[in-house]
Amino acid sequence: MNNLGSLPTSVHNAYRRLLDRTIEDKEYVFKILGWIYHARRPLRMNELREAIVVEPDHKTLNLDFLPSPGRLLQCCEGLVVWERTSDTVRFLHSTVKDFIDEEAPPILLPVDYITRICFTYLSFDDFEGGPCADEESMRKRVHKYNFSRYAAQFWVLHTKGEAENEPDIQRAVLSLLASENKRHSMLQLETYANSIWGNISFMKGQTLLHVIAKNGLATICRFILDERNKGELQNLGLSDTDTDFAATDSHGRTPLSRAAENGHSEVVKSLLQAKAEVDSKDSEWGRTPLSWAAERGHSEVVKSLLQAEAEVDSKDSWWGRTPLSWAAGRGHSEVVKLLQKWEQDHGKRNDAHQL
Repeated sequence: MNNLGSLPTSVHNAYRRLLDRTIEDKEYVFKILGWIYHARRPLRMNELREAIVVEPDHKTLNLDFLPSPGRLLQCCEGLVVWERTSDTVRFLHSTVKDFIDEEAPPILLPVDYITRICFTYLSFDDFEGGPCADEESMRKRVHKYNFSRYAAQFWVLHTKGEAENEPDIQRAVLSLLASENKRHSMLQLETYANSIWGNISFMKGQTLLHVIAKNGLATICRFILDERNKGELQNLGLSDTDTDFAATDSHGRTPLSRAAENGHSEVVKSLLQAKAEVDSKDSEWGRTPLSWAAERGHSEVVKSLLQAEAEVDSKDSWWGRTPLSWAAGRGHSEVVKLLQKWEQDHGKRNDAHQL
């Protein structure tokens, strides 16, 4: 009966005891738990093995430091399991995450550390060689660098929010994207990771500002466009082209066009304030930022573009459709009302007959 008094009184107490008896370095254990906790999708075993050994100052992946799957699982005292069928690593039960939510955040890896490791990984010297020339080369690259797909696919989500306000994160983003070869390597890895069929083709001609704008990194965009930061940007290796809001990608689209299409209203406002051309037309379809925003139903972006005196009845060169036509065709009633009211208030003709 006396032994009953030593039994844990709750699931959380049980987890606490498991961690208390950990013979491994607790910092190492919490690094593993932190990656599983913060990951935007379940990590594969080899992805996790690589992620936990990379440090912010590393220039390449040191395979000698990779822990074996057995050691990684053992040191976590049963709190982590490896699903062999999916090759993913997860917590033993959802109550483990609840336990961490309640008791462990101060000693977990912070989100900005996770973000920094993603950039460190994508900045490895090997990626300076640029994108892969064919699918076989890409398969070899991701086999050698298992964590590369995750890092390329999720660095934006890890950056957005509090991490984006950290000066170290801002510098890491800009340093990575300032290298054309590493930028192209990352864009290709991102395309490959998001493709079911292993596609390696990515949008060419994207400048640093294109990447920042299309992903909605508003704080970093403002930093880039602030003339007071020009000297620091040059020290980080950025060229005038990197920060040129008039630069176009291989489809003739500007950073403003990409930001408008994706609904990033704060980035759109910053670019317009910097005097980006509001009615720039892409070379593929002849569409303006307003046309793209209207089709996608981004009402806040549409408001900003109209206030910047975008041409409300501009027709694209391929179909001859106006922003109103695109919004109505996609069923975006709020945008339709905005455009119609703007036309009425400003004497623009109504193109409803085109709908």
